[in-house]
Amino acid sequence: MVEHPVSKPLPADDSEGGAPAIDEPTLAQLNQLDPQGTNGIVRRVLETYQRSLDKAMGECANAAAAQDWPTIGRIAHTLRASSASVGAL
Repeated sequence: MVEHPVSKPLPADDSEGGAPAIDEPTLAQLNQLDPQGTNGIVRRVLETYQRSLDKAMGECANAAAAQDWPTIGRIAHTLRASSASVGAL
């Protein structure tokens, strides 16, 4: 049996308030797309999110170096939306 990638409880982050880094209800909705984990949908969604996050962080660094504040704002808006869709807070 293959263990589902998000079958274990997720730890809280190290922020001062100890707020969770993951919105569990959102992650539970993702899990409903592939309840047994046989198709690896959650893993693939999270890997895609990670790649887009890496790309966005590079773009943000370039925009910051150029003091391109509108681009930074656009990137932040995109990151907020994509993070919310995978339950990343």
